[in-house]
Amino acid sequence: MRALVMGMALLLPAASALAAGVVTSVKGEARSLRLPAQGPLIQNERLVPGTTVTTGPNAQVVIRFDDGQDVVLNQNSEFKIAEFHYREANPAADRAVFNLVKGAMRVVTGAIAARSPAAFALHLPQATIGVPGNADFTVALVNPAYISVSQGVVTATNAAGTATFGAGATGMVANSATLGAAIPASSLPVAASGPFATLSAVTPGAFGGAASGATAQTGTVVGGAAVSTETVVGLGIAAAVIGVAASRSSSTTTHH
Repeated sequence: MRALVMGMALLLPAASALAAGVVTSVKGEARSLRLPAQGPLIQNERLVPGTTVTTGPNAQVVIRFDDGQDVVLNQNSEFKIAEFHYREANPAADRAVFNLVKGAMRVVTGAIAARSPAAFALHLPQATIGVPGNADFTVALVNPAYISVSQGVVTATNAAGTATFGAGATGMVANSATLGAAIPASSLPVAASGPFATLSAVTPGAFGGAASGATAQTGTVVGGAAVSTETVVGLGIAAAVIGVAASRSSSTTTHH
């Protein structure tokens, strides 16, 4: 028990500084990878920068980030949290950088995109997606990449320049050397229109509130004592990590 408490104490500073979001929904088979650790993704698991999430056939994952952003991953997708930093009192340090390696995903942006749009980037093999403010959009990698914008404005930048897509637009980026272009939604291949329909049916925020620490501003009272938001977040993360470790350990133990 003492070793466990000491482990939690060591974990708190790093956890509160690094945690990015929480898994609010998992359907089907999904896994998280952050070397050297990897294992099945579970609901309420806290994710940190550097984590890659993969989904299997017929799977879907919803992640709520600490700034209120929602990410919905479609089946057979690979998504990485490259960088993430959000503190309500420090907009200058905002960072939200992600990689979609394969598959499809929907993004409903949060506070970072609203107050620090230049800090948001979604890297695709064909282009980097940016937003000049809050947006709700979906991307499907079918080679080319297809983009559907429900709300706001989305940009796609690569070696050929920057293409801009407004609400209601559908776009295509053929490769990293070709400028993106608007296309009729009716011309989408099934491999893109299918994920678009599936992901658009998900209600943002329907799977839980903001991740721990997203809305707290100054501090919280725990057990009659005032403690900082970072400490509360760290305690929650430590408990979540221990719970995840225990769950994974029990699922891999074989009895003889």
